[in-house]
Amino acid sequence: MATDRDLQAVQGTLITIGRVLRPFGPKGDLLVEPLTFNPDRFNELYKVALDNGSGLLWLSINDVKRHGKNLILSFVEIDNIEKARALTGSYIKIDKALSPPLPEGSYYHYQLEGLAVYDHKGDYLGKVQYIMQGGGADVYVVTNQEGEEHLIPAIRDVVLSVDLKGKKILVRLLEMV
Repeated sequence: MATDRDLQAVQGTLITIGRVLRPFGPKGDLLVEPLTFNPDRFNELYKVALDNGSGLLWLSINDVKRHGKNLILSFVEIDNIEKARALTGSYIKIDKALSPPLPEGSYYHYQLEGLAVYDHKGDYLGKVQYIMQGGGADVYVVTNQEGEEHLIPAIRDVVLSVDLKGKKILVRLLEMV
């Protein structure tokens, strides 16, 4: 079991797996939107960091329940609605080492953010700034030094290859008609 000191040592390797939507009930439970391919991973966690933009708060998970597509989390340290309300909008983070391996050809967002993107002709398009989650497919938001932005759908017809070691993505842009 990780200690608080162990957890604080990994702050540079944290990844986001959820977002607090709002308090849920008077006892301090939180309604959480999972931002992970497998929401069941919350059941295996002991401690998580909540990031509200001004620092990290390490909390011990007491209970996890499903609520539609979201989760209800209770924490040992949060025992009333006022404490829970103060956490609304916070991101739930864990050490990326706790992430299970993905199937071949699948990637975590943190693995793709910052990679250089080139079109199939070899032209540099920019770097992946962040990834928007869409209905049918994720969309890579790619920006170059001039501030030009490309929205690239993460579909097989467009993303030709991802080279994590070489830190680059090769794409074929869709023709606009």
